[in-house]
Amino acid sequence: MVILLGFISLCANDFNDMDYAMHLMRQRDYERSISELKRISFFSTDLEVKQLCFEEIARCYYYNGQHREALSHLMSAPSDSLTYSQALFNKLWMGLNYYKLSSFSDAYTQFVFAAHTEPYGIADLYIVLLQAETGNFQEAISIASRLQKYSEHPLIIETISEVLPSLKSAQNVRPLNPYLATTFSSILPGSGQLYAGHFYDGIMAFLYVGSFTYAGWMTYNYEKDRGKGYYNTAALLSVDALFYLGNLVGAYRTTQYRNMMMRQQVIDPVKRRVLSHPLP
Repeated sequence: MVILLGFISLCANDFNDMDYAMHLMRQRDYERSISELKRISFFSTDLEVKQLCFEEIARCYYYNGQHREALSHLMSAPSDSLTYSQALFNKLWMGLNYYKLSSFSDAYTQFVFAAHTEPYGIADLYIVLLQAETGNFQEAISIASRLQKYSEHPLIIETISEVLPSLKSAQNVRPLNPYLATTFSSILPGSGQLYAGHFYDGIMAFLYVGSFTYAGWMTYNYEKDRGKGYYNTAALLSVDALFYLGNLVGAYRTTQYRNMMMRQQVIDPVKRRVLSHPLP
C-alpha cells in the first residue's frame, strides 16, 4: 500500500512539474523549459511522461530557433523502438527543422516518408509549402487541391482554402529576365535597372557612366589638341569602364533581386499561414 501511494505521489509530482515546464514554454522561456523537461524525463519512471518530455523538448528547440539542436534531439530517438505516432512525430518535426534550415531536399524526404502513413494530410500540407518555396507552383496547387478533397482535418481544410488563392496568383507572376536587363544596360547604362523597377539605381548608373564618359571624351580632345600624352584620358576611361561593368552587374543582380521579392510576396502569406501553428 505504501509503495502504491509512493508511486502515485511520484506520478503526480511528474505532472505538476510538467505543468510548470509547459507554463515556461507558454511564456517563451524555452531554455528553462528544456532544462525542466530534461530533469523530469531523467527522474521519471513513466514512459508516457518521458515521451511527452521528448516531444516538448523538440518543440522548445524549434520555437527557440535552435533547429540543429532540434534535429540532433529527434535523431537521438531509437528508431527500432518507436511507435507509429512517435515515428510520425519525429519525421514531421525533422522536416520542419530542415525546412527552417533551408535544407529543402532533406525536408522533402521527411515529409514524403510521413505522408505515406499519416492520414490527415499534415505532411502533404508541408509539401505544398516546399513546392511553393522552390517555385513549383503548379505542383503545389495540384497537391493542395487533392488535399482539400480528401483531408478530414478541419484545420488543414481551412489552411488550404486560405493558401490556394495565393498559390494560383503566383502562376500569373512572370519573372523578369536578368540577361535582358544586362543587354539593356549594355546599350544604355541604367536602363536594365529601370527595367527591374530600380529607378534610383538606374539614374545613378546613367549619371556615373555618362559623366565619366563625357569627361573622358573632353579630356581626350584637350590632350589631343595640345599634343600631350593621353594619361588623364586613360585614367578617366579606366574608371568609366569600372562603372560600366558595375552597371552591367547591377542590372543583372537587381533583376534577380526583383524576382526574389516578387516570389516572396506570393510565398510569405502561404508560409505565415502554414507555419503560424505547426500542426503535429
